[in-house]
Amino acid sequence: MDPSGFYAHFKSSKQCEQAAAAEFDQFVGSLLKPYLDVRGLREFQQSGAALEQLLYAWLAEPRWSRLMLRARYEASAFGDLTRGILEEVRKDVRVLLWDLAVASGAGGRHLDQIAALAEICVGHYMTLLEAVVQHRIPDVKLAAAAVARANIAVVVATLKRIQREKTASG
Repeated sequence: MDPSGFYAHFKSSKQCEQAAAAEFDQFVGSLLKPYLDVRGLREFQQSGAALEQLLYAWLAEPRWSRLMLRARYEASAFGDLTRGILEEVRKDVRVLLWDLAVASGAGGRHLDQIAALAEICVGHYMTLLEAVVQHRIPDVKLAAAAVARANIAVVVATLKRIQREKTASG
């Protein structure tokens, strides 16, 4: 796009960054929405195929993947917006996991464990995303399935352990 075409759409590069960030935020939100309504450990355990599809849908959009990986460390307006979106994703995962923990009978003393669990889940995904963008994983669909299963397994194991601790102390 030549400069005159750019300025026909945007008044500044900052406005362009904001438009891209808004589109990125909408994309992320559309992928995460089904998970914000998951209630109960059994329902979460059964969500493996849907989580796999979510990861694969994200990975199928390489422009967002590359942009997010590059921008998350940049000192720029878009970098700030990207980090903000990633923090919202982390927050949404923490809320989902906290709701699952409460439904499983966990008390407030488990909040640190839930926050760490959310970081692990997001970290699994970020590692997968980076490997796909760098072409280190040949079968993206298989990798998405593996990460989905790993996240579900670690969440279920942790919540069941919390339930056992509560039963033993209670």
